Amino acid sequence: MFSNFLNGEEINGLFFADCPFCGGQMVCNEREFVCYDCGEHGDIADFLAKKNRVSKTTARWQLNHENNKDLFYVLEKACEYYSSRLNYENAYLEKRGITEETAKVYRLGWADGNLIKFLENEGIELLTAQRAGLIKLKGNTYRDVFYKRLMFPIFNCQGKIIGFGGRIIENSDAPKYLNSPETKIFQKKECLFGVQNLDIKKPVYLVEGYMDALTLQSYGINAVAALGTAVGSGHAHLLRSLKVNNIILSLDGDNAGVKNALKGLTALKEFNVQILCNYGECKDPDEFIRKNGKEAFELLPLLSVEKFKLKSGVNPVDIL
Repeated sequence: MFSNFLNGEEINGLFFADCPFCGGQMVCNEREFVCYDCGEHGDIADFLAKKNRVSKTTARWQLNHENNKDLFYVLEKACEYYSSRLNYENAYLEKRGITEETAKVYRLGWADGNLIKFLENEGIELLTAQRAGLIKLKGNTYRDVFYKRLMFPIFNCQGKIIGFGGRIIENSDAPKYLNSPETKIFQKKECLFGVQNLDIKKPVYLVEGYMDALTLQSYGINAVAALGTAVGSGHAHLLRSLKVNNIILSLDGDNAGVKNALKGLTALKEFNVQILCNYGECKDPDEFIRKNGKEAFELLPLLSVEKFKLKSGVNPVDIL
């Protein structure tokens, strides 16, 4: 591992190199390093953080990218393909108020079932595409994971694509939304749609679905979505690593939305949280802001955690 970043030699399972911090001798095993001259020590993330003068969190992200270049590459190529197949005059996009400009900014696409042919023409190994969660084996044949779905690329904090969400837009018995299967770089419960566009200095609206986040962001609202899952500890860890402090839990106003908000409060108890779950005659943030605009949305009343619990008829002890 350390040999990827240092010139040196391996002796009896240990890697020896000149210390980049003091010029002394650094000794490394597979996981850790130590310099007996200046005393610097730690794991690979500690090493990269000091060497590149970045935080340890950023160093971990850099290391993740370095170790999974092939996955990031094939996901980027897949996004290019999906985007090229999207008809911007699609009736569903028009119905949801998604303009061609918005679709291009967020790199929306269409899965037509021919991704495998495209990847083969690009010289990409299908095994790599399978590891990236784009295709799957059915018997002895590879098949696209996504078929006849509107595609939402999911990015990490550095703006790299790590997975996709696909929405059925025609009548079907298939699930409305389908996320990429979990991979080395994509774990659904630790990801937030739209996180690459966050302004951490502003309150963050944490919403339920892709369309909620996309629409709010297109109106200039600082929003991310939890990929259709209840807000959990993985989401909290991501927001904490970004130094986010103020969160507005803006979930759907139905019973399921209220239940998800209650679950989310447990995971977000370290943050300054307010709740938005009353959109009048509208069912969710997406519908409200499209009908009433940004100014009206920002004037919607927010509830404190205590008032929300009381209004929901929940004993605060049951939440915390």
